Amino acid sequence: MNLLVNDSERQFSAISANKKEMKEVYLQFDHSRGMAEQVAEWLDEAAQTLAALPATGTRPSAKCVNWPDVLFDPEDLDWFRESDDRMPRPSAAQVRRMDAALSWLSLIGQSDIKLRRVINMRLVVHPISGMNRWNWEKIGEKMGVTDTTAKRWHKRGCEIIGRKIAGM
Repeated sequence: MNLLVNDSERQFSAISANKKEMKEVYLQFDHSRGMAEQVAEWLDEAAQTLAALPATGTRPSAKCVNWPDVLFDPEDLDWFRESDDRMPRPSAAQVRRMDAALSWLSLIGQSDIKLRRVINMRLVVHPISGMNRWNWEKIGEKMGVTDTTAKRWHKRGCEIIGRKIAGM
């Protein structure tokens, strides 16, 4: 019984902390511009930040397993960038903004799951070129709609997120 109380207290404090964070984020928005546009900008920055995070520690230690070299897909090799260096490591502030922006995806309800899927696809960014791995045509093809509809769904998802942030 005591365990249940502690769990519910933890959930309540997490929800309260999330609402507090949302209010702090809301204050960072430019209220003379549209919320959906700014949400889309934050999500784009979050995608870039996520791609720039180092991927260290994702393999078992060399003593246990000898992993083969990574073979890139031809699609990966088509990306062009002046250098093969990865994007610069993100700052702590960028990571905090990324965490906030990625938490917004849960604000889109189950009834609008297609909107969340479109936004998630746009969050996949190539770590070297910094370009979206899913262009609008690919997203439309995957979702079975036109690229214009995919863009409209992305905008609608950003509008839903913006309204919910403003309402907190």
